[in-house]
Amino acid sequence: KGKHWHIIYPDVSKARKAGRLQNFDLLPSDLIEGALDGSIDKISVDPANSNRIYLGLSPLKSYIGSSGKSGDSNAAMLVLSTNYGKSWDLIAKLPGRNVKAIFPGSLNGRSGEVTVFTGSACVRINEKTGAITELPLPVNRVIAVEGGTCESETMIYLISPFKLSKGKITGGVRSE
Repeated sequence: KGKHWHIIYPDVSKARKAGRLQNFDLLPSDLIEGALDGSIDKISVDPANSNRIYLGLSPLKSYIGSSGKSGDSNAAMLVLSTNYGKSWDLIAKLPGRNVKAIFPGSLNGRSGEVTVFTGSACVRINEKTGAITELPLPVNRVIAVEGGTCESETMIYLISPFKLSKGKITGGVRSE
């Protein structure tokens, strides 16, 4: 209930001893065994099963400077824990760089699948195989995505940039 917190990702008990932490060459995987080289963009807990936690990771960005070393991918990643964060598995590398939303399959009756929005794509992922099915988006770029369920229906809302093209406004908030 918020009185006690502990880190569940990455597993800091697997931290390696580092000579200097202020080093441009150290990646999360260099410091902690099993850590993925990405920044956490999004977290989602399966509403039907709270021991299932999803993390959406974006590729690492260097804010101070860089030696040219970067993470293992330029793509976003989806990671899943099925045991309250004790262990994590990479489910898929995603099209796009930033994870905007994660919708577990239990929200729409598609158990074993998860729908993920990035800044430029929407995909449905088979959690067992990692197979990705790209779903159409109404716009090329997504700023934010939220959604929820009411009775047996899932509603998704997304925000896209406003544009004026041929006297017509495109963008804004859309629903599906």
